Amino acid sequence: MATPKKEKLQVVEKSTDEVKAIPQNSSTQVTVAVHLPHGIMFDDVPVKGGGTKTVIFPGINDGEGILLGVGQSVAVKIEKQDWENIIRMHGKERAFNSYNGMPPCIMLIDDPKAIHNSRDVKAQKHGLEPLDPTLLKVEEVKKK
Repeated sequence: MATPKKEKLQVVEKSTDEVKAIPQNSSTQVTVAVHLPHGIMFDDVPVKGGGTKTVIFPGINDGEGILLGVGQSVAVKIEKQDWENIIRMHGKERAFNSYNGMPPCIMLIDDPKAIHNSRDVKAQKHGLEPLDPTLLKVEEVKKK
């Protein structure tokens, strides 16, 4: 049995970067915003001619070395056929659906630059954001 192909999606835009010109969607590719802190891998994406391949969506903290806060995301390009297969097989999972009033963690977007000003992106929480101790009324313990 042949080893399945692995495809780690390339980040084309990050909400932490300055806005820059990037390639537009083609008829064979779509742009997806990912709000997950550490990404996700799908190892069951069908390929033409049979078999499967692995598609890896990067997370917002991949390679950063720090935990980014609320409202951060990365935009990736993915083959339209692969996206449709992932949605067909996994579309009912929580990452692809709104939950507790929050937008999906993985969602189709029209323009990669939308991650800089989208209300859905700016409100997105992934659950591993750094906490502000002052908002939690944490008091420093004084040494004696």
